[in-house]
Amino acid sequence: MSDELSSLIDQGKANEYTLKSLLRNYGFKVPNSALVSQTGTGANIRYPVALKVIGSRILHKTEIGAVKLGIKDQAELSQEIAIMREKFRNSDLMVEEMHTGGFEIIVGLYRDSTFGLCIMIGMGGIFAELYGDVSFRGVPINRVDAIEMVKETRISKFVDDGFRGIKSNIDSLVSFLLRLSDFAIDNEDCIQQLDLNPVLVKEQEVIILDAKIIGYSAQQ
Repeated sequence: MSDELSSLIDQGKANEYTLKSLLRNYGFKVPNSALVSQTGTGANIRYPVALKVIGSRILHKTEIGAVKLGIKDQAELSQEIAIMREKFRNSDLMVEEMHTGGFEIIVGLYRDSTFGLCIMIGMGGIFAELYGDVSFRGVPINRVDAIEMVKETRISKFVDDGFRGIKSNIDSLVSFLLRLSDFAIDNEDCIQQLDLNPVLVKEQEVIILDAKIIGYSAQQ
């Protein structure tokens, strides 16, 4: 797996579409998606959809208007594609099914100068850093570590009994974290930072809605 990810990074092709495809092959759940350049206007993708500009150097889509959510039908999608192509010329576009319900978390991998690759999980998506509601461990982690990480954050309020009708089970979250730990070890030599934000947590599944990566080189 390391060779595949390393090749994408070296070629500047580690964008959201290719990264999610790789994560799907590794066993993670990601939304159905298609490149607009390959499918015209995203045929066979169920509405509502999101339209996104993809590129290995685009790290914050919302801030630059590179994502449009909640597109309801083919006519609206065609219109938004024309707008995106005018604004982001020479950029690839992807269309992706939207998922609702559940609650959002942020998960990631970060390379620490002392501890090496660390895994992080937090509640609240973009607000996680504001609230300081995150938990870190060095990889690899085991099941006990994963359970502790969940319990150290507000995510624990949604486990088992749930909160205001929204809940998840601990096993889904633990399995997700253990799989990410394995992914980190398999690709340790080429990851500087991996951001999975947001990740949608539902009662029986965990879905990666957005993903971006910064590559690592031992010579940097």
